[in-house]
Amino acid sequence: MQKEKAMADVFETLMEMSRGYEVASVLIAASELDLFTEILRVQYATVANLSLSLRADERGLSILTDALVSLGLLEKVDGCFQVPEEYRETLDSRSSSTLIPMLRHRGSCMKSWSQLAWTVKSGSPFPSTESIHGALDDYRAFVLGMHSIGLRMAGPLVEQMKANGFPGFKRMLDLGGASGTYTAAFLKSYANSEAIIFDLPVAIAEAKLRFATSDLAPRIAFVAGDFYQDSFPDDVDFIWVSAIIHQQSVCQTATMFGQAFAAMRRGGIIAVRDIFAQADRTGPVAATLFGVNMLSRTEQGRVYTFNEVRDLLERAGFCNAKFLTERSDMGSVIVAVKP
Repeated sequence: MQKEKAMADVFETLMEMSRGYEVASVLIAASELDLFTEILRVQYATVANLSLSLRADERGLSILTDALVSLGLLEKVDGCFQVPEEYRETLDSRSSSTLIPMLRHRGSCMKSWSQLAWTVKSGSPFPSTESIHGALDDYRAFVLGMHSIGLRMAGPLVEQMKANGFPGFKRMLDLGGASGTYTAAFLKSYANSEAIIFDLPVAIAEAKLRFATSDLAPRIAFVAGDFYQDSFPDDVDFIWVSAIIHQQSVCQTATMFGQAFAAMRRGGIIAVRDIFAQADRTGPVAATLFGVNMLSRTEQGRVYTFNEVRDLLERAGFCNAKFLTERSDMGSVIVAVKP
């Protein structure tokens, strides 16, 4: 009897694990359709009205919206839907703190994860499938999604670095800085400092748009380029490498650290923000799952250990590598110095 109960518990545990895609798919589909924003925009958000404005199938919307109600993400009164107050700002794509782009990016990831067995067998990611918005907008969703996460993490993380002894800088290079979320946090925390945001043209366009009316704009230079092909902007004393190396092979990371060393003034600091695995690579759980994400999404990406990063930094010429912050998520920061 005890063995039967244990087997039943195992059965339920495995079944619960396998259901994870269901809730995620409902939330991501609503995000890709921009359903929450449309409900907030229209006066009478019935299935019929939403079907017309979103150009979506009425039966499909009916089933999706009812599922969202059951999950507590929508409310339904007399056939009209509304977004619960606590979710409005986060699920409204017009909001400056919206999470919609990140949810759409998760949708792109989920397409890759669904073919994980194929990827493990072949050794290469399954050919990517565009969302209903197309490849360019999918990349834009990635940039804005990183901004959504960064808005919540950047300020506290910079303050934690400061409390842990980060001395500041005169001129920083935000490598692959996207829309400049971390640039803003650093410039706000360290007065009389300047920054260069260096990223692909589509990301630089988002950064310029973001800082167009900001009093930080005079302190920022925007440089469009590809850090895999173009020289890094130089004469800097701080280089911020934020959530980049996990996309790269060891060889690519070694090359990046070498270019960073060449671009930096003596006495400058490089800071590498990422998620790191423990020495035997079996934890933390967030790191092992992120490793699967890199397997599914990149040809050679990986989750690094501290020792691997330290060795690559030292090979480039840096010294005194250490954790400035150490966490189980993407909030860990390794720093090293150019002698």
